[in-house]
Amino acid sequence: MVAFPDIGCFYIESSTGEDKLQEAISEIFKEISNLLAHGISNDELEKTKKISLFSFLSGIEEIGGYTDSFVTQWLFKGKIKGVEERVQEIKSVTKEDLMETAEYIFSDKPKINVLVKNLDSLKIDF
Repeated sequence: MVAFPDIGCFYIESSTGEDKLQEAISEIFKEISNLLAHGISNDELEKTKKISLFSFLSGIEEIGGYTDSFVTQWLFKGKIKGVEERVQEIKSVTKEDLMETAEYIFSDKPKINVLVKNLDSLKIDF
């Protein structure tokens, strides 16, 4: 296990055929640009919170997920937040919180990894 208290990993994952790769990347960048320009709707925020809650709660159902979640807290913070506290943190995320994070994450040019057999070209406009 590798854990650092001051960094994280953010990624967007997609699977598509090579013939649709350019379209997929363009659509992903279009969605990012739309988020930065127009923000997130209340419905999207609530859906995102529900997905995050599901991911967290289902992740701690297995001992590996439980230890990954809580051992890092113990090592770097000296205390472990309870499940209820973590759930409340997720539920209390605001549009402003999300947009501040999005602006930070997308303030730099994206780094892209593509695994294909035959890539002739790929246009990146962000």
